[in-house]
Amino acid sequence: SPIIGHGRYAMKRKRISQTLVTEFGITQFGHPHNAYLEILVDTGIIGLGICLMFFGRLGLRCFRVTAAGEPGVDSGIAGMCLAFLTVQAVAAIGSQSFYPQQSATLLWVVMGLAMCALPPSVRVAKQNRTNMRQVSLPNAGS
Repeated sequence: SPIIGHGRYAMKRKRISQTLVTEFGITQFGHPHNAYLEILVDTGIIGLGICLMFFGRLGLRCFRVTAAGEPGVDSGIAGMCLAFLTVQAVAAIGSQSFYPQQSATLLWVVMGLAMCALPPSVRVAKQNRTNMRQVSLPNAGS
């Protein structure tokens, strides 16, 4: 089904890999060597849309924090995550997969760090810093 896909490992389960070997003489492999096509076959248009929204939204969030130009840990985490996401998006065209694999462990760790550490928006981060500056502690000697 193009809408909801055929499930995980659809190329093996639906014998698409075997068909490529018998009809076209192509060496057998278990995935299409394109992460976008793999997600589309496995999860359909709905799953591909959700996957692209997840990566796109996280990438946009990281880009906004990085573009704000404020020095600090948030900017470093955002830049690192943005670099990993860019590499993954380009590598997905050739051979990588969006499914968690051992080769992509560091990507998933950095993405988790970014989701936990980064503020929901740059505006919220700036408001938090401003509010923290305005809070004054009472003097212990008074």
